[in-house]
Amino acid sequence: MDLLRSMNLDFDKVAWSLFDAGCWGYASVTVSTLVPLVFKQDTPKSAGLDVSAVWANAVAVGTLAAGLLCPFLGAAVDVWSLRKATVALTSVGMIVFLTMFAAVDGSQWVLLIILAVTGVMFYSVMQAVYNSLIVHVTESSEDELAWLSAVQCAIGNAGAMLLMSLLGLEDAKHSGAVIPRQYVIKVASPRSSWAFG
Repeated sequence: MDLLRSMNLDFDKVAWSLFDAGCWGYASVTVSTLVPLVFKQDTPKSAGLDVSAVWANAVAVGTLAAGLLCPFLGAAVDVWSLRKATVALTSVGMIVFLTMFAAVDGSQWVLLIILAVTGVMFYSVMQAVYNSLIVHVTESSEDELAWLSAVQCAIGNAGAMLLMSLLGLEDAKHSGAVIPRQYVIKVASPRSSWAFG
């Protein structure tokens, strides 16, 4: 605890930063690693798709949709003081859509794209609203905001590295072996909501 105090971190700041360990870890495992790998391995060759380009465009569309939605959603969330509820609901939405993605047969690649775009959109909205909470846990000096943001990034990346190492994803990513569908469902399912505390 003395270490945290020496770093000018109180309970609210640590709790805010720790959310990122689970969230960034979950997103790194699912959106950044498992979902594109499963999409690539399960999309039939007969579809004639450049799977990497389709995946990159799906992420771009999901992020763009969130960018268009966030100003309006943010205004409503601020009026009704629903930031934490919005973070929770969009986290659940992301988990639900990524679990559905993991459960759908690879031959239904159009549905896979729709589910991935929606999951990415929920993730992007959740991150935008979550990051807006920083002004509620710290004083608004520019130096303190920068420090807390750096702590959040460090904790989030450490959580992602730890989770990916524990799940053996680096080995799976480079082995070229087929990733079992049950493994993907287990990692992406609501049971993995432990990632959000």
